[in-house]
Amino acid sequence: MFGWFDVAMLGLAITGLVLWWPRRIVTVGRGLSAKRTIFDLHNALGFYSSIVLVAITASGVLIAFERTTDPIVRTLNAAPEPPPPHSTPNRDATP
Repeated sequence: MFGWFDVAMLGLAITGLVLWWPRRIVTVGRGLSAKRTIFDLHNALGFYSSIVLVAITASGVLIAFERTTDPIVRTLNAAPEPPPPHSTPNRDATP
């Protein structure tokens, strides 16, 4: 259930980047009106925070939907299936 919140946050971060893309404001202008300064600040902070937000929420989606995403990640990674855990008792060890 909580994985869907990650999907929603990932969607919000990506749509924010899509809306930001045409203007690409990454700095705050100097000597502008207060309204324009706040607008630039909103765009710049939104862009930089969305980078972190996309990384965090994408990993959250991978963790939340582990049964679905693990086979996909293994296929893309081309790594062999990990062997099952195996342990052997050591007779010389003290408990």
